[in-house]
Amino acid sequence: MRTVLVTGAARGIGRAIAGDLATDHAVAVTHNTTPPDALLAEHPAIHAIHADLSDQTTAPGIIDAVIAKFGRLDVIVNNAGAIEMDDGNAHLNHAVNVAAPMALLTAALPHQSAGATIVNISFHQRHPARQGRGVLFCQQGRAEPVDPRNGQRAGPARHPRQRRRSRRN
Repeated sequence: MRTVLVTGAARGIGRAIAGDLATDHAVAVTHNTTPPDALLAEHPAIHAIHADLSDQTTAPGIIDAVIAKFGRLDVIVNNAGAIEMDDGNAHLNHAVNVAAPMALLTAALPHQSAGATIVNISFHQRHPARQGRGVLFCQQGRAEPVDPRNGQRAGPARHPRQRRRSRRN
């Protein structure tokens, strides 16, 4: 049985992923502002970890908690995300959406073996600047394969079915 960590699994797509995987995987989930009570009621075997992913120093503790509970970690689904429009909290966007997945990967690498999987769920969201909104936030990302043995990017530079666009004048 593979062990999966799903971040941001208290609601939305993270909850759906964790619930689906719980039928045939050992699942640990992280949550911060929303307790995963409904998910745990449906799937009591899920291990819930309260963690603030905006603080990178929590990553080793999260990974250690999963290893202590299940003895291994095969898959990480980085689903937690933040969209902060307030200038005072805009730093949380980078902390949760970019730095946290990297910190979790760094902490998990020593525990992962060949065949480990990292899934990064990203989004593309654009909020136009308006009165009272000083932040123009645009983030686009994609999941790229990572070799769990060395943390280096693995696989082709682009998807094999992707074609290069030719320039037409």
